[in-house]
Amino acid sequence: MALNEHRIPSVLKRDWAWFLFRRAKSILYRRNAVIASALTGIKGDAVLDIGAGEGYWLRAIAMQLPSAAIEPNPDSAQFVRDTCRVQVWDSLSESPWQPFLCAYSSPVVWLFSVLQYVPDAGQMLRELHEGSPPGTEIWMYQPIHQRQILQIYTRLFARWPSYETVQGRQVVWTWSELQDLLNGCDWEIMEHQAAYGKWGILAHELWGIGVLAWGRRFWKPFSLLYMISVMPLVWLFNQWDAKFPPKNIQQANGVWLKLAKKKA
Repeated sequence: MALNEHRIPSVLKRDWAWFLFRRAKSILYRRNAVIASALTGIKGDAVLDIGAGEGYWLRAIAMQLPSAAIEPNPDSAQFVRDTCRVQVWDSLSESPWQPFLCAYSSPVVWLFSVLQYVPDAGQMLRELHEGSPPGTEIWMYQPIHQRQILQIYTRLFARWPSYETVQGRQVVWTWSELQDLLNGCDWEIMEHQAAYGKWGILAHELWGIGVLAWGRRFWKPFSLLYMISVMPLVWLFNQWDAKFPPKNIQQANGVWLKLAKKKA
């Protein structure tokens, strides 16, 4: 559900490969730096990762806190079991996630780029609210707006399959629409931060052209050369985005949030 790629290379089970993978993603995607910075402030005593994907965020935190994951993709779920060594369930509705959360006084639910793939995001948020103890927090990264800058990226994104379309994206919210959804499900927004603005969008699109081309038959050599050539520029644009962030979330393509279920 949260995967950026559809087939996880088995080499990522090796520590050195995972180390390189994490460093590359931190350089290429501005949102990862925002999320990583926010996670340093986690104060919960357990973590439930919904839509764990390749276990990108779970692998590190599972060494420090009791952790579990829900990943509907069976192959991905097995990968998380093998590499993160946490409880992993293949279904939200058929898993013991409620006893897991209720066993702790201040659990945290992670929703990193998940809601847009859920058939009914409101129902999922309401179920989490009803089934979790007071004081539960949701730590969330959510893409919003999807503004596009480069015309070539816009054309390729519309014509070629991307991970968003392959995974069945249901909706793209504006910031106002996302706020209405969360407030309507009784989750209180405690913190929020724009994830990336125009420079981060440019970096994402430059890199995304190569990713889209990689998925086309016979285009892999071109894609590899292209991505090597634009990597310094992608890194530079992400640095500019950190230095000149969007003035408000209305100008951003992603948002980091911390939500809370009020204590009685």
